[in-house]
Amino acid sequence: MTKQMTQAIVGLLGVYFLISAIANLAGSTHGISYEATLFDKLLIFQQPIILFLAAVLCIKYRDSIATWLNKNATSDEPADVNMDKLECLAYRMLGMFTLMSTSPFFIMSYTTYFIKPMMQTGGANEHALQSYAAVQFIAAIVDLALSLILVIVPGKIQTLLKKTRGY
Repeated sequence: MTKQMTQAIVGLLGVYFLISAIANLAGSTHGISYEATLFDKLLIFQQPIILFLAAVLCIKYRDSIATWLNKNATSDEPADVNMDKLECLAYRMLGMFTLMSTSPFFIMSYTTYFIKPMMQTGGANEHALQSYAAVQFIAAIVDLALSLILVIVPGKIQTLLKKTRGY
């Protein structure tokens, strides 16, 4: 039962990613000019591309993803539902969701902080933009790290939260 629930959730997550990719694609076309290079177009369309790839992976490989997410499950019987395993599964699903939504932000902030300054020749607001890009990049690293922690070690998160709850 847990595996079937996980498959359904992964499939729904894939549909959500597909809908988000289409919506972001429609919004991304406003940022394109005729002088945009291929690199600029990739930066503009990175979020819809990543969301579309995540949607295809979630829809096509939902059985494999569900098996990977439930790797500690011993059987697929509906008789006994282990809430600890379901909680870990929920943390992993949340981690996958945040990882897919954080990846484009991380790529964009990396580009803004490291690559764009190399291409700029200078300007009045260069220092202010570099400071903003540094803060944005640090936030992206924290978001990416937290989402990876949720995906990789949900049991440790669960143990930590149980200690803070007092049971």
